[in-house]
Amino acid sequence: GMWLRLGALLYPAAAVEVAPAYRPLRIHAMPHTHADTGYKKTFEGYFQTEVRPILLSMTEALHRDISLRFVWSEVAWLKRWFDGCSSNADELAQARFSKLLADGRVELVDG
Repeated sequence: GMWLRLGALLYPAAAVEVAPAYRPLRIHAMPHTHADTGYKKTFEGYFQTEVRPILLSMTEALHRDISLRFVWSEVAWLKRWFDGCSSNADELAQARFSKLLADGRVELVDG
């Protein structure tokens, strides 16, 4: 796919053969999300239809696969989630999110 083409572009096989000091390109893809706090919907509209489902599915995926990491921005959503959702699914995901954050598997960036 694209990553192989990018690697071939940056490290062509001929360059590797001529200059063995080149090492294969290692690419790290970091899953993340960006959710506006108000653009086409209200804050609550975004939260219910887009942000909350992302939080629930992301914490479940990271819980199931310990090799995964995630970057989260827009901490306003986290405040809304922790302060205003108390279903069993949310409480479980919030506990998992807190542990993932403490373990360094979720990183908070921006604001």
